Amino acid sequence: MHLAAVKKIGEKDISYPTLSVNAEGTENILKVAKMWGCKVVFASTSDVYGMSPDLPLNDGHVPIFLRAILNDEEVIVHGDGSQTRSMGFVTDLVAGTSLAIDNENAVGEIINIGNDEELSVIDTAKLIHKFANTGKELKIKFVPMSDVFGKYKDIMRRIPDLQKAKRILGYAPKVKLEEAVKLTIAEMKKSKA
Repeated sequence: MHLAAVKKIGEKDISYPTLSVNAEGTENILKVAKMWGCKVVFASTSDVYGMSPDLPLNDGHVPIFLRAILNDEEVIVHGDGSQTRSMGFVTDLVAGTSLAIDNENAVGEIINIGNDEELSVIDTAKLIHKFANTGKELKIKFVPMSDVFGKYKDIMRRIPDLQKAKRILGYAPKVKLEEAVKLTIAEMKKSKA
């Protein structure tokens, strides 16, 4: 199971070390898998789809916002917050990944695992604030994308096509975003106590 990666944070970062460590890490995983005759499940980010206008995309934000809201700090929103995301809950992601490991029909396939419930970044912050019920005002700080990422253009909509996951794996997400937010808030409050 290959879930590890180093992500380039912004345009100011040098690309080669990021590419090198990720490529070499993947190569090492594949060599060991070949040596032991093992199947490899390789996880990736939706960034691989690039700026595709075709949606849903064919084959992080929440905990950061939660911490800021629970600590009465500013929620940093890159751009104007209109970009959308489809965020999957950890139990759904683990279940989907496990189905991919155990299903021989998944061999050689690229399969999206996640949640196809789409919400804008700004609306996600508002949803988290609502369920956090801190009694404090939501503090949002809008930061221009160029200040963080340079010339990088954010993908404005990310929504996965889960049809192949349903067909091959029998996968469908079970935890809706509202429930995921409530569960995460409860866990974060519990760990603070």
